[in-house]
Amino acid sequence: MTTSDADIANRISLLRNHGLQSRDEIVSLGVNSRLDTVQAVVALHVLDQADWIANQRRTNAAFYDRALAHIEQVRIPPRDPRVLHSYVTYQVLVERRDALLAHCAARAIECKIHYPMPLYCQQGLRHLGYKRGDFPVTDHHADTTITLPVHQYLSRDQLSFVVDSIAEFYRS
Repeated sequence: MTTSDADIANRISLLRNHGLQSRDEIVSLGVNSRLDTVQAVVALHVLDQADWIANQRRTNAAFYDRALAHIEQVRIPPRDPRVLHSYVTYQVLVERRDALLAHCAARAIECKIHYPMPLYCQQGLRHLGYKRGDFPVTDHHADTTITLPVHQYLSRDQLSFVVDSIAEFYRS
């Protein structure tokens, strides 16, 4: 689309990217429609590897599930055995999340906080009239969830390093 109207251009940009004004702030409802020609070519190439990628991510997630289950301060979300998860992200709930994030960053482990602000608190949904605290379970998840690296190219040693670093953090 093309336009000379800055307001329309801004609105279109928001609509095509989940309504995100920044990485973590939704100002309106939108969709994910960011696939360009180059991305389509890459997607066609990766499509042949999709099963391998998903299986490797599931293997990595299962390793984390087993290894992290022994750390009291880490809570693994329940897994529904009827669901075949692709693990685009691997998220767990942890105590002292921000300190753990810094600990991992100091060890060059790329952990992230996805969705730090609950949807009902986002500007794009303020018209619904909810305020922080109206959904305490959602708030708890937003405050304690961390995403660990789970991509298909991680070695067993790298996965172990992540787990060992988390265990070390909670021992100290």
